[in-house]
Amino acid sequence: MSDVDVALAERLSVDPTLGDELQSLVLRLGEQRLTVKELTLTGAYQGTNVSYTVGRLRERGLITYELDADDRRVVHVALSPAGRELHARLAARVASLAAASTDETLATLHQSVKHVLRDLR
Repeated sequence: MSDVDVALAERLSVDPTLGDELQSLVLRLGEQRLTVKELTLTGAYQGTNVSYTVGRLRERGLITYELDADDRRVVHVALSPAGRELHARLAARVASLAAASTDETLATLHQSVKHVLRDLR
């Protein structure tokens, strides 16, 4: 990861006890209720990684975890009230950084996000 990527990750972080991947998944979920498979289909997460990350978010009380009534192999996840609060803080942080950015810094941000997403695959 480049120095710019590291600096960006540090500036985006609103909870130093959560890693970038956990915060990324909280941002991705937002107000949605998704299956673990749907999260992997977004292309940003691999099956084993997303299962591990979902487990960590569940342990911290940031998501709800519900087995499908018709197919017990399918798991639905959504943000809990604490997860929605964290999502709001993360989204506000991203918005404030974007609002304060120039075209050049937004281009750098775009490149950094591409690197982060590539590294998550």
